[in-house]
Amino acid sequence: MFFQHSVIEKGILNEFQLILCRNVMIYFDIPLQRKVLRHFYNSLDAGGFLVTGKSEGLLLNDGYEYFVDYNERYSIYRRKN
Repeated sequence: MFFQHSVIEKGILNEFQLILCRNVMIYFDIPLQRKVLRHFYNSLDAGGFLVTGKSEGLLLNDGYEYFVDYNERYSIYRRKN
């Protein structure tokens, strides 16, 4: 089952185990990227995974505050507990 969500609206999307967000955040400015990453963090289960595109680095937008590298080569990150 699929639902429509907004990555920029307030609130928690759900309690996901995996969020795939590939080649979307490159179109957002840095403050919006930070907001979206915080939103993803709050929407993932403890230990959940975030997969981003290769050109979307977490270092530029303080993503390591919320996530740790799981597989850097494939841009897979795990939610910090």
